[in-house]
Amino acid sequence: MDPADVQFTLLDNGKIAGIYLFMPDFREDDIDLKQIGYLLLDEALGEFDVETRLGLVKMLAINARTDGDRYPLTDLARLFDQMVARLEDRSEKPS
Repeated sequence: MDPADVQFTLLDNGKIAGIYLFMPDFREDDIDLKQIGYLLLDEALGEFDVETRLGLVKMLAINARTDGDRYPLTDLARLFDQMVARLEDRSEKPS
């Protein structure tokens, strides 16, 4: 899997980040591609962030239709860090 062919959409539920990961030739029953998807996330974000700061992870075929903007995987770390900073700032403010 070439990371240059992978795209993502970040999701914000107000508490934790989530992600749609779009991969070429992805099929729900392909366990190998799911493992590759998690390895790509670990490489882009680090295993700690994937385990502690990422909620929903949904892997989809590259042509799947969803709401939200899509970005190349190379932008994930920067956009994820921005979202996490916003989310953590919200959680520290009194309601």
